[in-house]
Amino acid sequence: MSAEPPDAVPAAPPGDTPTGATDATPVALARYRVLVPHLYEGVTLKAAAASSGVPYRTAQRWLAAYKRDGLLGLARAGRSDKGRRRLPEELIAFIEGLALKPPRPTIAKIHRQAVGVAAQRGQPKPAPPWSREFR
Repeated sequence: MSAEPPDAVPAAPPGDTPTGATDATPVALARYRVLVPHLYEGVTLKAAAASSGVPYRTAQRWLAAYKRDGLLGLARAGRSDKGRRRLPEELIAFIEGLALKPPRPTIAKIHRQAVGVAAQRGQPKPAPPWSREFR
């Protein structure tokens, strides 16, 4: 007979303790706890998700990720573009130079000039600061 009470929730899946645990581990464990009733207690996934307040489709994605990659599959994935800039360094330097020149031009004027320079050099056009990318 097991030493755990019947309603105890395993802290982590047996034999699936993450090596190299990161700050994402609490998120993965929280997601795992939503799946535990389905995985070990025979509760339907829909009922387990509803009792945890998680949408059923989200629980389906978590279950698929858990089956594919284990507990690490439930951790949030980092951004693939983290630390990379979308504009060339020389265009960034040009924009910064414009912004620091007295009298300080408006953001719209800086953007218009940066778009012109980018077009001349065949570089990607900078998005305007009022676009959704900056919110």
